[in-house]
Amino acid sequence: MAVLLLADVNDGALATDAVAKTLSAVKGLGEVHILVAGTSAAAAAEAAKLDGRPRCCTPMTRPMTTAWPNPPPR
Repeated sequence: MAVLLLADVNDGALATDAVAKTLSAVKGLGEVHILVAGTSAAAAAEAAKLDGRPRCCTPMTRPMTTAWPNPPPR
């Protein structure tokens, strides 16, 4: 079973200690994928270097706070 770990990123920096401890706790459950939400490529690169060699997603190219150009109909 694959496990999705949502990484804690504060001000563009990975909360390495918290993510590493969580990774250690879940890596016995199966393949671990880490989602690093945000625009920090450095945080994603740091997550990829954690013990256990998890798979990491690439960061988003723009923040999720931008408004939709065309809001969906209600």
